[in-house]
Amino acid sequence: MSDEQILFETVSAVTPSSIAEVIGLMETIDAVLTPDDGLKWFNLLYLMVTREVEQRAPAAGWWVPVWLRERVVLFTNT
Repeated sequence: MSDEQILFETVSAVTPSSIAEVIGLMETIDAVLTPDDGLKWFNLLYLMVTREVEQRAPAAGWWVPVWLRERVVLFTNT
């Protein structure tokens, strides 16, 4: 099976509904892609940003945390 088929099956098999699930999916995608694939680096950047959103909220918290979580999940699922 080609890397493209593995990637397609990976992203088709799950529809994340939380930031933790988004992170898990992106970690799986990262493991499938090779360093010479530009998608690997876009995914890695988005993974890093998503981890920061999940782990490092501002001291006062996110202004509307539910909205932020929904946007992260929505972007991933489109």
